Amino acid sequence: MTGEKAISLKFNDSAVDEVLRFSWLLFLGLQHVLVMYAGDVAVPLIVAETLHLPASETVVLINSSLFVANNNQSG
Repeated sequence: MTGEKAISLKFNDSAVDEVLRFSWLLFLGLQHVLVMYAGDVAVPLIVAETLHLPASETVVLINSSLFVANNNQSG
C-alpha cells in the first residue's frame, strides 16, 4: 500500500456539546418528522399498489401503519 496517505480527521471537541440555534433545531425536527412520516406511509402504498387494492383499503392500511408507528414510539 505504498503511495496512499492516511486520512486524518480532526473534530472540535466542543461540537458535541454545542447548542444550535432554535431555527436550526426547528428545521431539523421538521425534517425528522417528514422522513419518519414518509417511511411509515411508503410501505402501505407499495403493498396496496402491488395488490391492486381500492383507495378505501389503501387508506385503512396507511392509518394502521401510522397507528402502529405511533404506538411503538410512545413507549
